[in-house]
Amino acid sequence: MRALALWPIYATAVAIGDKKIEYRTWKTPYRGDILICATAKNQGKDLPRSMAICIVELYDIKPNKRERGLYDWHLRNVRLIEPFETKCKLNLYNLECEPKIVDIHGAEAIAEYWESLGVIDLSDYKDN
Repeated sequence: MRALALWPIYATAVAIGDKKIEYRTWKTPYRGDILICATAKNQGKDLPRSMAICIVELYDIKPNKRERGLYDWHLRNVRLIEPFETKCKLNLYNLECEPKIVDIHGAEAIAEYWESLGVIDLSDYKDN
């Protein structure tokens, strides 16, 4: 499966359905499903790191209207998966895997699911 690594905050935004355009300095002729992976960058314990977290459909790429040399990758059809550890790579890359899609929707439900698996830690947000 084709995979794309994003910083954890952006990968999470894609997974919960808030980010529908990814900006890149390059384009690809590929259209279809892409596995979204959160990189190892530490952006907080409430975000996944070094994990594949969802599948999206890359359905279009257009030049960015505001910034020359930037491309808008249009994403849709987000499907949350059972997260698994992975080593991220640059660009669009192939990852041998068989992701298991899970029927969980909404930011809060996804956060609770990830926390139950130990993918993220939400203890700072809970009342003691």
